[in-house]
Amino acid sequence: VGEAAAIDDRLSSVEAEVIRQKRRNKIPLTDAEHKAYIEDKLIYDLVAEYERPVLKSISHGLDATFYEFNELAIQFGFVVMFGSVFPAAALIALANNLLEVRSDAYKLFKIHRRVRPTGLSNGVGAWRNVIILLSYAGITTNVLILAYTSDLSQQIGIETDSDKLLFVVIAEHLLIGLKLFIQWVIPDVPAKVKKQIALQEYMAQKQLKQRVLQS
Repeated sequence: VGEAAAIDDRLSSVEAEVIRQKRRNKIPLTDAEHKAYIEDKLIYDLVAEYERPVLKSISHGLDATFYEFNELAIQFGFVVMFGSVFPAAALIALANNLLEVRSDAYKLFKIHRRVRPTGLSNGVGAWRNVIILLSYAGITTNVLILAYTSDLSQQIGIETDSDKLLFVVIAEHLLIGLKLFIQWVIPDVPAKVKKQIALQEYMAQKQLKQRVLQS
């Protein structure tokens, strides 16, 4: 009885995978497959919708998370480059990201298949350089917007184009210096985390030496 149940489970999983593949590639289903699809339409559609970005990324030789990071980078670029025009954009982006984090967590824990941890994560990779470049571009664009399109220049007595350009250069360098100072003061990895990582590496090496000596 147990072997028969296991065989039925394997057959149903194979059938479900065939239906998902046909649905993705828009291949017509057989009558039996269509009946099974109608019964579990929500499940198949959710799986197809969840796996489509991953498959699209892989087909283009990209990492599965490329489009997610791309969306966040575009959002970050709009916020930092045009924040002086629409200051509420940062709050709206924060609220949107908080909501998206909770909704993604709900989908991963309640709806989608469990993700297997790989332990290969090493930060955001090349996207870190993109974020840094956008932060520098944001400083430049905001200073230019304030100097040439707002009333700030008139309020501080800057009227000629040469004075505005001088203001842009000075303000840009001061803000970049402030950014670099904050980046230096606040490390990417907190000291407590570094100590914990060092402790874990030490314990792992110690256990490895003990196993070598025992063998």
